[in-house]
Amino acid sequence: MEIAYTIIRLFAGAGLIFFGLNKIFNWAQPPYKGDGLRLINTLKEVGKGYLWKIVIVIEILAGISFITGIWVPLFAIILFPVMLNAYLFHLFMDRSKGMIGALLFYGMNIFLLIHSKAHYLAIIQ
Repeated sequence: MEIAYTIIRLFAGAGLIFFGLNKIFNWAQPPYKGDGLRLINTLKEVGKGYLWKIVIVIEILAGISFITGIWVPLFAIILFPVMLNAYLFHLFMDRSKGMIGALLFYGMNIFLLIHSKAHYLAIIQ
């Protein structure tokens, strides 16, 4: 189980850093169309794009956390709503190949949350 945890943690971390930085440098343009593209552009513009910037920061910091193994339980919780929204975005707005990636990262985040459940027991008691 620890080997799976390490592999998933490192893979998720690398992917989060890549996708977070991609939102800044646009290495790979996402194939959004229609309502999905309008929503992404709105997130980038409304309120000077503060929400889009928050997503970028969360993805990069969570990626660094997962790769270094520092504060993984904390960043798994912080990342959860971002990954849930990524999956729901693809489910309702943009059913493309990106939906598989969003589901994969959402699943990896849930795995990291479950693996770290001992850290959350005091909170939910």
